Amino acid sequence: MESRPDFSFHKCERLCSRTEIERLFQAGSRAFTSFPLKAVFRQTKKEGEMPPVSVLISVPKRRIRKAVHRNRIKRQIREAYRTNKHVLWNAVEAKEGVRVVLAFLWISDGLHSSHKVSRNIKGLLVRMAETLQKEVDGDKKQL
Repeated sequence: MESRPDFSFHKCERLCSRTEIERLFQAGSRAFTSFPLKAVFRQTKKEGEMPPVSVLISVPKRRIRKAVHRNRIKRQIREAYRTNKHVLWNAVEAKEGVRVVLAFLWISDGLHSSHKVSRNIKGLLVRMAETLQKEVDGDKKQL
């Protein structure tokens, strides 16, 4: 029987720790931009039974004034990540003892279609996975 990828987005996959969030936005993190989103990510050591990727979603009130619109954008981002997370998860699980802390930041002043948000998130996840894969390949060459 073939196993299906997990398309859920559990509470344990959400980034809630204040110290990890502060660490994420310090020097040493990498960022990719695909308008209307910016993804900031950082590798950390895997400790215990944590998921391979933890995600933070931020839509600033300064850019999107109405709460209804902010909630819609966050829902679009969550849905796009949920359906495409396997791209990044596979790359992270290839590296042993590593997990990724990730933040999606909304950088636009307006609303965008769900299709555009999904396409951009998938592109960001692919770029992150390629970056991680290059590091894995580089580590193998050094040995």
